[in-house]
Amino acid sequence: MRSEKTDDGKLRRIAQTCRTLEQAHLFNDGNARTIGFLLLNRLMLNAGMSPALMANPNEFDGFSIRELVQSIRQGQEHFAQYTGHPF
Repeated sequence: MRSEKTDDGKLRRIAQTCRTLEQAHLFNDGNARTIGFLLLNRLMLNAGMSPALMANPNEFDGFSIRELVQSIRQGQEHFAQYTGHPF
């Protein structure tokens, strides 16, 4: 992550990390919720970016990185709408 200089690069790296972990299916239950709600937002905040309210965290299973980045950006817009905080 430290090698990424732009928000786009950071977001692609975060999406790729979350997708890899989701596909590894590390837990018996709750993988999508753990990865798509908790880990995603922790990584986003650590990168200095707005959290994202994902409509469907199960997207990490099968979406391409490009599709995930688009979905995360939509989730960031939802976060701003619901909280009134554009971050």
